[in-house]
Amino acid sequence: MMSVHQTYPVQSKLSRGLADYFRKQALDNAFPPHLAGKDISLLHNRFLASRGQGELLTFRDGPEYTVINERGSSDYIIICDHSSNGVPERLNRLGLDDAELSRHIGVDIGTATAGLYLQRKLDAAAIFAGFSRLVLDLNRGHDNPEQIAEVSDGTEIPGNINITSADKQTRREALYDTYHGKLSEMLDTREQTGRTPILVFVHSCTPEMGGVQRPWEIGILWNQNRELSKILIEELQAERPDFNIGDNEPYSLLNPPPGNSIEKHAEIRGLPHIVVEFRQDMMDTPEKAKEMAHLFMTCMEKAVEKYERASYGKKALQHRQNQRIHRKH
Repeated sequence: MMSVHQTYPVQSKLSRGLADYFRKQALDNAFPPHLAGKDISLLHNRFLASRGQGELLTFRDGPEYTVINERGSSDYIIICDHSSNGVPERLNRLGLDDAELSRHIGVDIGTATAGLYLQRKLDAAAIFAGFSRLVLDLNRGHDNPEQIAEVSDGTEIPGNINITSADKQTRREALYDTYHGKLSEMLDTREQTGRTPILVFVHSCTPEMGGVQRPWEIGILWNQNRELSKILIEELQAERPDFNIGDNEPYSLLNPPPGNSIEKHAEIRGLPHIVVEFRQDMMDTPEKAKEMAHLFMTCMEKAVEKYERASYGKKALQHRQNQRIHRKH
């Protein structure tokens, strides 16, 4: 079963994916009392009906995505595009062993734990990918060759080499369309009820890439979200002066990958959003991932209050204070 424990094991033959992990957390009272058993939407209605001969996914695979607390009281929506290293059974692990799929090329290490922590503490809605970015990268558009990469950080991906256009389309329909369709639906619902969601995109990055060390324990990425991001960077630097806080590092959204999730959901709607990259050596145990998530959350809430106070005045500040009171009760 796919887990968010330290080793990030690959899905077993009878995997039920992240959904079982989250369900177990509720049953074991790992959620706070007001969330235990509440609104854990595992997937959309086509899950069982669509799995059969000729489909990418079988009944033994996990869900395409996991949604938790869809109707949460918070304005935050936590988005984890790369939280799983699962591979559909029919793709035979893409020809990779467990060690490769458990590396940064297969999963953003620690983001499932951090994302779940943020969801619980904020009473936020959250969506988690069900399968590895190596099967299909949900943070890349259809015209981007990295969406189904043949090579990732120097590692050849046998199951992605010379696949047909029809096979690519099958993956897109099964994984990309369902995940992004659900996220769009969540945003539509919020906006139709007069609520402005704040999107939080949670990622993690390897400490070294291409022989170049990355000194940033946390990076905040920005393009249209520059003002809010700059406030958050200042808050993080004030809270942890011993940390290097990346300002559009280790990646810059001024030159983003085509068809990325931020562009697709946040920028196109003009929604406030935050993009965080945690360095993976700070996230490689559940305890460390929770510690980093707590630091980020504390600074993020302060930054959002300052941003909204500057933009909208006292009314916005009172709204944030009311949300915190609601979470305590």
